[in-house]
Amino acid sequence: MIIPNLSLNKQPTRTKTNWICLNQNFLSLSTKDCKRFVQRDFDQMDREISQAEKNLKENVKKLYDAEKKPEIKGLGLKSLSREERNEFDDLLQPYI
Repeated sequence: MIIPNLSLNKQPTRTKTNWICLNQNFLSLSTKDCKRFVQRDFDQMDREISQAEKNLKENVKKLYDAEKKPEIKGLGLKSLSREERNEFDDLLQPYI
């Protein structure tokens, strides 16, 4: 998975260390470790967003069932993944 639009991707390959801020502390880490940490954070955020969307859809469905309202059209649609969004952004980039 590619880390989108980060300065780590735009640095010269000869750069071996980077500074990263963690809880108001600046640490010097290797570029490889920085990319790994950022990628892990992105993956964790994706999982949390997916879980929140799933819970929201379930709760909205329960609410509409309790109120005896018809089901919302399109509520069952799945959002685009990060890779799909990046591909879509790349596709639209020449037109923006």
